[in-house]
Amino acid sequence: MSRYAPRMPVRLAVFDLDGTLADTMEDIAASMDAMLRNEGLPIPAREAYSAIVGDGARVAVSRATDGRFDDDDEALERLTESYLAAYRVRGVRSARAYTGVEAMLDRLDGAVMCAVLTNKPHDLAIATMEALFGGRRFARVEGVRRGWMRKPDPGGLLEIIRDSGVRIEEAMMIGDTNTDIRTGRAAGVETIGVSWGFRGENELRTEGATHIAHHPADVVEILGGLLRE
Repeated sequence: MSRYAPRMPVRLAVFDLDGTLADTMEDIAASMDAMLRNEGLPIPAREAYSAIVGDGARVAVSRATDGRFDDDDEALERLTESYLAAYRVRGVRSARAYTGVEAMLDRLDGAVMCAVLTNKPHDLAIATMEALFGGRRFARVEGVRRGWMRKPDPGGLLEIIRDSGVRIEEAMMIGDTNTDIRTGRAAGVETIGVSWGFRGENELRTEGATHIAHHPADVVEILGGLLRE
């Protein structure tokens, strides 16, 4: 990681949730497995889930079923709803904040606004954030809901930036997948790819992440050396 001196101070950090702030993989995979088992469908190997997640529930179901229902919109929608129902029943059982994330948020508190933009359904995003970070203030938490744009569409990110009252060059998109990097690029903001998440450094570099963070402390370093000791 190279040191970064921003053109102007970063005032807004927009984080992805799954694979960036929190390891939610077990809850996601167990919920998907429950749906597939109930439907009598093959269950993917656990290691396959890193490539399944990241682009929303419907896409995850498509990938988990090897695209066999992609030409049957009604069936794919039913399976997606069944998966989400299983997830809501399971709740936030195994998810945890990544090591160092709480300390990162402590250092950013009061120095930069923090928001969350995720492809997780909005109600599950709120439930996860409350369970893991309920005592913290985020300027905004947005998941997928009716009328909301799913990443990599930049609309959600641009709305968060606009409503936060900051300029494009004062915002940063932070995430662990190519979808997050594409979202930031499409919105015209610089990006931080985090290597501890679901996909890894190679995908982030290939997608053109502006910066790579290997530990949550690196995020603070990249955001202009805020609160540096």
